[in-house]
Amino acid sequence: MCTAVSTENIQTKLFYLTHSDIVALKHKANAAASTPTHSSFNVLTAHIWRCKSLSAADGTDPHSILGLPLPASYTGNGIFIAICTATYRELAEGTLPSVAELVREGSEIVTGEYVRSVIELLEGVPGHHGLAVLGGGFLVTSWWRLGLEGVEYPWGKVLCCMYTGGLGNDVAVLLPDFRGSGGVNILVSLREDEMERFEKLFYDLLK
Repeated sequence: MCTAVSTENIQTKLFYLTHSDIVALKHKANAAASTPTHSSFNVLTAHIWRCKSLSAADGTDPHSILGLPLPASYTGNGIFIAICTATYRELAEGTLPSVAELVREGSEIVTGEYVRSVIELLEGVPGHHGLAVLGGGFLVTSWWRLGLEGVEYPWGKVLCCMYTGGLGNDVAVLLPDFRGSGGVNILVSLREDEMERFEKLFYDLLK
């Protein structure tokens, strides 16, 4: 299932994967390993990355990484970029496990030392107000495991969570499933000429 919104030459679509889809991807990615090594985030990112790359022809909790003595009720945002790279051939000819391994290796650089060094760097850089995807890059970020689906206001629980700003191009955001079925919503923003191929690959590569 997907929903589309277009802005000029950039198209944004919301894709949905069920809990069974996620389990199947994890099983495929971990099938060759003696013990499961790839998280849900790793395999979803690997799947999205492959689809994005072929169409063109981490949630990490900073509190736990830093060991900060903060209560579980503390809420704040921290965005730290972990990078993984691959050639087109590696993504086109590679398997889901091999691409998930690249994602896992990239996400492992986000240690307490790494986070502290980024904070120290940004303290000395004026005007660091946003993120930009460099040419040839593709950004995957996750709001999936932030617990937003459990937030309850005096008038009731949250019914939906959506990114309302302009995503720009070559971005994917993992969003929680408010139906309580264990699935995930994936908001993807690509050029219109890529989106049709991406959508076909997104579902074909699930098989």
